[in-house]
Amino acid sequence: EAVGLPFSSSAILFYYNKDAFREAGLDPEKAPQTIEELGEYSKQLTKTEGSEIAQYGFGYAADSWVVASWVGQQDTDGQGYSLFGDNNNGHDGVMTKVVFDENGTMKHFLEVYKAAAETGNFKYKEDDPVNNLSAGNITMTLASSASLTTVMDSVGDKFELGVAALPRVDENATGSVTFGGNAVYPIDKGDEDKLNATYEFLKYFYTDEAQLEWHSGTGYLPVTNSTYESDAYAQFIAENPQFAVAADCVAESDPNVQEAMCGVAGTILTIVKDGIMNCLDGSLTVDEAVQTMAEESNTAIQDYNDANY
Repeated sequence: EAVGLPFSSSAILFYYNKDAFREAGLDPEKAPQTIEELGEYSKQLTKTEGSEIAQYGFGYAADSWVVASWVGQQDTDGQGYSLFGDNNNGHDGVMTKVVFDENGTMKHFLEVYKAAAETGNFKYKEDDPVNNLSAGNITMTLASSASLTTVMDSVGDKFELGVAALPRVDENATGSVTFGGNAVYPIDKGDEDKLNATYEFLKYFYTDEAQLEWHSGTGYLPVTNSTYESDAYAQFIAENPQFAVAADCVAESDPNVQEAMCGVAGTILTIVKDGIMNCLDGSLTVDEAVQTMAEESNTAIQDYNDANY
């Protein structure tokens, strides 16, 4: 049985232009708390030149990672969270289907998101959010905490960067976020020298010093409790408070809010992204988009399971 060691761990974050907030009369220290508020903020931040939009408020092409949070933070089963797929999102046995169509979470998300997108003129096909944020073409976006240093370097001194939690799907949602990243699986292939070298690297990598260097250089989260408890981490966060946002979000989240664990997670990511875009551009109704996403996801899951189990 393989045991993975957490390596590059991250969470989705909300990045925004504080200077643009000030110019629009918005409080730069108060990011939108819900998707509805996101639409309202986006409307105020949108700038036009003639019939063209010169500056979008919110720009992001939503995919299954962020949608897994918006689905999961809804309470449809009385436990304070909802599932994306069966068998506890694939963590309690093989995932055989999605359930977001059965529990109503995807429909509710799409209804709320479509209304906000129409209010705020979302740039919902945004394919380069970091560079367009730094260039001033959009003023709010979503990206992984692993992109934090990249975003900061891209923005530089062009404007004051804000970092906040993912807006909730609505006021009744928990605000929990999915935990992303990957793990290291050391494998003994009979080469003792390589195995010992791997062990030495991992001993170094999980020291507080190395974890903080990894965190500060990328935005990936420390994965050892001792790092968070260290004086060096406390000093770093005091000087760089943006780096604490993702860790706080994860610490406050329900661990049951998670992405689907199945062999076609990448395929589902694309299916969900396309379904949302088709709903927002009017190609599909909300109900049609939910049905299409569920049917295409279930077909992909079944084909994968048939070939591998």
